[in-house]
Formats: sequence, structure tokens, C-alpha cells
Amino acid sequence: MNIFPEFYNEFKCIADKCLDSCCKDWDVVVDDDTAEFYNSVDGEFGNKLRRLMTIDSDGDRIFTVQNGKCPFWNDQMLCDIYINCGQEHLCDTCRDFPRLVQDYTAFSEHMLSFACPEAARIMLTSGDCFDFIDCFDIQDSDLDYSAEMMNFLLAARKISCDFFDTDDSFQTALCKCYAFNERVQAMLDSEDYNISSLYRLKDCTPLNMPDREKIFNLHKKLDIMDKSFFEDMQNAKNCTAKESRTSDSEFTVLAKYYIFRYHLTAIDNFDVITTMNRIVCAYTVISSLVAYKKAENNFDCRVTIFQRYSKEVEHSYENTVFFTTLHKFN
Repeated sequence: MNIFPEFYNEFKCIADKCLDSCCKDWDVVVDDDTAEFYNSVDGEFGNKLRRLMTIDSDGDRIFTVQNGKCPFWNDQMLCDIYINCGQEHLCDTCRDFPRLVQDYTAFSEHMLSFACPEAARIMLTSGDCFDFIDCFDIQDSDLDYSAEMMNFLLAARKISCDFFDTDDSFQTALCKCYAFNERVQAMLDSEDYNISSLYRLKDCTPLNMPDREKIFNLHKKLDIMDKSFFEDMQNAKNCTAKESRTSDSEFTVLAKYYIFRYHLTAIDNFDVITTMNRIVCAYTVISSLVAYKKAENNFDCRVTIFQRYSKEVEHSYENTVFFTTLHKFN
């Protein structure tokens, strides 16, 4: 079973019209099949492909970033590999991004990444674009995880999303959702997968938002590629955006994005609190950046802020490891 949000197929790379690019800053990992093809390409371009492939410290085959960008991203902001070899010969990373997939064997879930400006724009303009998140029953006995636990997590994820579909402000909904997931975490720790109990946990006392300074100090420890983004974060520390229906709806999209993408990973790591910590951090920093940039009435600027945070924070392996080592804020 494959699960797609309705907006998934709306995405199409806008290439040189993109305000940012996945060809900037990141090393591009080249999969084995694509590398085999690149090693067969003749002529000067084939020589360039082979010359610029190397093995990094993690053992991955990559195109090394040169002058802050992929060496095949040309001055017209187009891809020379696409031009010379065709789209079908892009490596998996370039062909798939910003499309993401989580494979849980019995089902697969597909998503777009906020790190892409066009994907971020699509999601932030698609209204309640995560209304497809629901419970379904996993009964496969040949899985390498507990079907009972997965069904428990699916129900907990649906309830977590439901907190943001009330008349509460986003921040109140977030604090209630965090409190609920603390109880979910306790049930995971005790291997209690009673779904009916989850619904009795919905009426929980909301937690307080953690100290802002703690969150911004945490971000000083993260792997941030763009120094200007790091400086913006530090300058935004004391800026607080006013809550509004617009901001609430956009942060609701962001929260549900994180919940959809990360909540079920607890099937492996038995941890739902890290997902909540990610949302709290993203909300605190992004809302402060919106205030700092005076972007309350500038949608394009807000899209850029959401997108840059995802690119700088969410997609770093080092940052992911760091978030998983955090204890709960409260």
C-alpha cells in the first residue's frame, strides 16, 4: 500500500526559476547503478564525471561541492548532467529530491520536503493538506516489527494531528500535543499498546513552552552550512511574531509534516518525543525569524524562512543524531 498526499503530484522542479537550489551546499551522493553508467560515458564530459566523483569519510560516493555548489550546476542554474545525459541518468538523489519515502514494508508513505522552495510553497498554500492522515489496521505477521505497536503508533499519530484541528491557537495545540505524546512515550516505554487508552489521554493539561534561550542555544550546536542563516537565527532570538490565523495555519502544516514524516519512526527507536522536540524547535526559530525579517505580511519571505530552516537543520545527518540524543524539554 502506497500513501500519497494530494499535493504530492503537484510538484515539478522549476529549475533555474528556483530561489534556492538543492544543487547548492549539499554533497550529492551517487548510487552504484548511476556510477556504473557514469563510468561508461565517453568523451570530455565522461572524463569530468569520473574526475569529480570521490569517496567521502562516510564511504559514500559523491560529487564534491565546489564553490558552494554541485560542480555540474552551471552558470545558467541548470544541470549539465541532465543536459548531456538526460533526466533518466540523474543519480537517485537528484532524480527523487524533494520526494521522500518511508518504507514500513506493509505500507509506504510518500512526502515532499520543506527543504525545497517549490515544495514548501505548495504545502503552505494547500490548506489542510494533511487531512489524509488516518488510522488503518496492520495485520501482517511477517513483519520485522510488531504490528500491534505499529497500529498503536498510527492511532497516536492521528490523535496528535487532531490537536491542531481545534479552535485553539497553534501554540496551545502544540503544548497539548506535547503533553499527550509524553503519555504516549510512557506507554511505549512500558510496552503498553492499548489503543483505547490513547483516547482517554487526549484531555491532558498542556505543558508550558520551553525556554526560548535554551532552544536558540541548542541551535548553536547544530551543523549549519550557511553562516548567514546562523547569524539570522541569533539575531532573531529576542524577536517574537504575533500569532494570527495565517501563521497558525502555516505552522499547523509544518507540525503535521513533522508528525507524518517522523512519528512512525518510533517503530524502530521507540521515541516519539524527538518528533515533538523537532516541532517545538522549528516553530520557535521560524516564528522568530518571521518577526526578525518583518515577514508577517510577506508570504514569499515566509516560504524562504520555512525552507531554509528545513535545509539547514532538518536534512543534516549530524543534526538528526543530535536531536535523538536530546531529553524532553519539560
